[in-house]
Amino acid sequence: WGFAKLKHEDGETMRQTAERSLKEFAGDSIECWVVGNAPQGHYEESDGTTFYYRGSYIEGDLKLENNYVDHAWVTKEELGEYFDEKHHELLKKML
Repeated sequence: WGFAKLKHEDGETMRQTAERSLKEFAGDSIECWVVGNAPQGHYEESDGTTFYYRGSYIEGDLKLENNYVDHAWVTKEELGEYFDEKHHELLKKML
């Protein structure tokens, strides 16, 4: 389990990549606002770097799109059940 993410495409800002990732995950079922143009944090992984943006949920009922089959609304403490300790510590600082 992890956050929805996509590879960055040429000609796209990092914020646009974040918005595209959210759209692929939820389609038009929810309205969210991506806060700011710069990522709030990043995490180095074996397959590349993941950049995190803060998003604010505005309205809508989530309907998963594409190949997504599950989601979870969790507290920052509960994120530790899904991520290793180092990754979890970063996420807690951003939230």
